[in-house]
Amino acid sequence: MTNEQKEQRFKHPDVLESYLGRWITCVQDPADPEVGTACTFIGRENREHLLTASSRYHQGSSGSVSYIQGFEGSILDGDISTDSSAQYMWWSAFSGEPGWGLYFCQIHSRTGFGNETALYRSGHPISHVKGACLPGGRKAAVWQETQEERIIIRLGIWDVQMKPVIIRTVSDERYDSFRPDIALCSGEHIWIAWDQYHSGRSRYEAVLAESSDDGVKIRFVFSEPARDFNAVKIAECTGEIICIWRCTKEVFDDKGICDRSSYVSGCRVSGRNAAVLTDPAQTEDQRCIGDLREGLLAKQITKGYVGLRRNPQLFVWGDAAYLAWEVRPEASATSVEGMLVCRQIRSDNTVGGISVVHSGGYCYALPKGISKSCSPIPAAHFVFTHEDQDILQIAWVFADSGDAYRVEQNDFSRWVEETAESDRYRGAGHRYSAGGWNLYWADTHCHTQMSPDAEGEPDELIHYAKRDAGLDILGLVDNDFYPHKAVTAAEWEIKRALARRYSRNGEFLCPPAYEFTYHDADLVPDFNHRCVLHFLGGSLLKRTDSSSRDLKGLLQQIREDESLVYMHHCSYKRVDPQKEGSAEIVSSWRVCLEETDFTLSKLLEGEKIGFIGSSDTHRQVPGRGGALTGVYAESLSPESILDAYRRRRTIASQGSKVFISFWIEQGFIGSEITAAAGEQVSVSCTVEAAETIEYIACIKNGEMLKQVTVNALKGDLSITDCQQEHGTSFYFIKVKLAGDPSLNMNTPGSLVPFSTEGDYPHNLARARGVFAWTSPIWVAFVPGDAELFQLRNR
Repeated sequence: MTNEQKEQRFKHPDVLESYLGRWITCVQDPADPEVGTACTFIGRENREHLLTASSRYHQGSSGSVSYIQGFEGSILDGDISTDSSAQYMWWSAFSGEPGWGLYFCQIHSRTGFGNETALYRSGHPISHVKGACLPGGRKAAVWQETQEERIIIRLGIWDVQMKPVIIRTVSDERYDSFRPDIALCSGEHIWIAWDQYHSGRSRYEAVLAESSDDGVKIRFVFSEPARDFNAVKIAECTGEIICIWRCTKEVFDDKGICDRSSYVSGCRVSGRNAAVLTDPAQTEDQRCIGDLREGLLAKQITKGYVGLRRNPQLFVWGDAAYLAWEVRPEASATSVEGMLVCRQIRSDNTVGGISVVHSGGYCYALPKGISKSCSPIPAAHFVFTHEDQDILQIAWVFADSGDAYRVEQNDFSRWVEETAESDRYRGAGHRYSAGGWNLYWADTHCHTQMSPDAEGEPDELIHYAKRDAGLDILGLVDNDFYPHKAVTAAEWEIKRALARRYSRNGEFLCPPAYEFTYHDADLVPDFNHRCVLHFLGGSLLKRTDSSSRDLKGLLQQIREDESLVYMHHCSYKRVDPQKEGSAEIVSSWRVCLEETDFTLSKLLEGEKIGFIGSSDTHRQVPGRGGALTGVYAESLSPESILDAYRRRRTIASQGSKVFISFWIEQGFIGSEITAAAGEQVSVSCTVEAAETIEYIACIKNGEMLKQVTVNALKGDLSITDCQQEHGTSFYFIKVKLAGDPSLNMNTPGSLVPFSTEGDYPHNLARARGVFAWTSPIWVAFVPGDAELFQLRNR
């Protein structure tokens, strides 16, 4: 199936395709090094099964792959570990009471799964499971547990009968901790790595700890100002521990686009000393041993990709350690094929040259340890053009062969690192209010790596939204289904757990959310997606579910007093105006209200639509993706925020935090009022911003009613208007700050949702654009002596 065929096929909700896990884990059979095993899960209609693929190496070819499907459950993720003779599978799954389980079984390459053993149960989500085999037949595992007050890392050790010996928390309980890994040194010493978010320093740190019978001692914490260190990986090599982590820093380009630049750093631990790994060929920073920018940080454009480019891996091949990562070059036309590159970590703590060892797959996974340096290495991956379980494949590669690969560092010269002295824009620095309502800022359409073409971890986006963007409300809105990835029941529980962990009334709201990725063949273009945010209740309803195969089925099951549902992209077909009260008029794809006339035409046809700005970012920069919503609510609580959206008390912004107080008589933003035909109505507006305001305009029925030049940080507009004829008119305020309009496509009326040839191509947008718009106020001009200015604020 080609990418074009995929685009056509997945749009039809009557086609139920299988989906696979976003993760793959891979090992080499210890009893037969020429056999490789990979594992993920395969799902159909919300029923997931563990899936193994097994392949035998044949000289000069990858050989055939055989499959076995295993235990059913709401599976989240897993790992494979080995001892000297066998392979073992670890996985986490969501089930009944108490909710989550950690499971274990032996895997046989030919016969499949052995007996399932439930090792541990919890009422909190269990994720990022990693397992290891200890001397004497004992087993160990580490995992992340998302609790309401803290996210922790646990270590479990079990005896030969798989009875628990130790279950303990190993992370610092002052900080949220994520993504653990485990390794044995000299066959018995347990080392554990994870990343933690140090709230006092407002950054992620890489942690390396050693476990003993007496407990766990943290040996090293790696951190640096203005960078996040996370996704730590460790492996044992010739009696020493190799540790790598992903570094992420904020960068801006010459157009004002904000993004995150990623690379790999690491160290070698010998005894009590840690030596930094370096790349002498690096001209920017020799601590960068793996440059992850290619295809992620734009040279000219950025394009979606279904693989994982921010997923560095560490493996040992014989007596040498290697670093590997996945690349999809920007120049590549495909969004579904990448390549695997690797380089040796030398004994002098430098790194060797980079080789392309495989291409054509995505979501690559390698074994952590390969017994012989001359043995071929099984490289598990997905192949997009395949069907069903055959999507999971195993190739055989050699780490010291392949074409040379090089990142041209000058290609990224347009990007400048944000420093501590840079302006981390948070608006004017205080809370605005009008009419008894406070103004809160939201980005309710952001994708995480639960979507197939986005890479940010959910917790990364949450901390970024709070730390860097100063958001009050965040929506992690991942696609319900997009080949070959679906939001699963277990992932939905993760979203709910993160909402419980990070949502606090008066501080920050992050309701569980998803994108209903529906297409309507009668609409041109046929995008008719919906963002769904469950502020006060509601469940995951996918278009591949029998009860929600179309928008009507979805909306019938959603209560407007519990959830926010809104339209987005440049065109849409409304189904239930009561529940679909607003549309996304600006995002990182398009400045729709300025570049197209679709929403304006709907208003002129008499529809009442509120305005929302949300980034739809796939770039790990929530709140800085070129679109925000200002929400006027009594308080920062789910009830108040949902009520504000329902009443359309919103400002859509191109990314700048602009205060706008807009009234027509006693009717505020989003209101419906009545007035007598032929009588004057008073229109008033106050605007304040952190940047110079160029002008304020009042728009009536799509035409300019009045515009005032400001050229200051604060301005006002006032006017009286009279309408002789009966009928309803809509008014809204448009504000332009000084500077480039930052439009993507200068083709008025074009409904193309995105382009790679625009001024801000594909999913890139200036972080702080210059436009802001209020939702309309509707005035019904009625005959004669009717009561004037009757407010209808539903």
